[in-house]
Amino acid sequence: MRKLGLIGGIGPESTIPYYHDILYGVQERVGRAYFPPMVIDSLSCFEVMPMASAGKREELAAYLLGSIRNVTAAGADFAAMACNTAHLVFDELEQESPIPLVSIVDVTRDRAAAQGYRKVGLLGSIGTMTGGFFEKSFSKTGIVIETPRAEEQSYIEHKLLSEVELGKILPATQEGFRKITERMAREDGIEAIILGCTEIPLIFAGMESPVPVLDTMRIHIAALVDEIMK
Repeated sequence: MRKLGLIGGIGPESTIPYYHDILYGVQERVGRAYFPPMVIDSLSCFEVMPMASAGKREELAAYLLGSIRNVTAAGADFAAMACNTAHLVFDELEQESPIPLVSIVDVTRDRAAAQGYRKVGLLGSIGTMTGGFFEKSFSKTGIVIETPRAEEQSYIEHKLLSEVELGKILPATQEGFRKITERMAREDGIEAIILGCTEIPLIFAGMESPVPVLDTMRIHIAALVDEIMK
């Protein structure tokens, strides 16, 4: 088994299912009572998201690279960041990282391509929606990314920081996200919506989405289980 170093805490509401589902996913694959070795270094979403939104790439990369080095020192064979926004500086981190990294963006792109999508919407932090890193990756398979309007992006980030990252899921917020998705399907012609923040699936849970969803967290977890099993 390969040891995973997970960069978590960005935010904790998604780090919890990452930890649980990776361990039990491996156990299911092994077919007996077993949990794989794993280490988590917990950062703060209240550091990552503002740096990303402000375009402070060097500061963000340094913050995340310190965490990657921590999990490397703890014996991790490879690492992953349980956060879409952090992938704004994935290329820089990959160059400096002492161990391989598994990208949440690339594995989601591969899933979207396998399902035959040509145009998909993207919901996430402002750093994710404006950073261009999803577009860069998805363009390699010819998939077009559509993002919400500027005022919708501000609404999404505000709700993430003021509610979801604190564990609050409110019906009014769920309806707000549903309306944004519905408008993008109607006006932008999206065929599916990327839940491009690992906390956004909490908002969509139990909600009927106007289009199919690409849950980056679940897709990433499945890829990490595969990587551990190597």
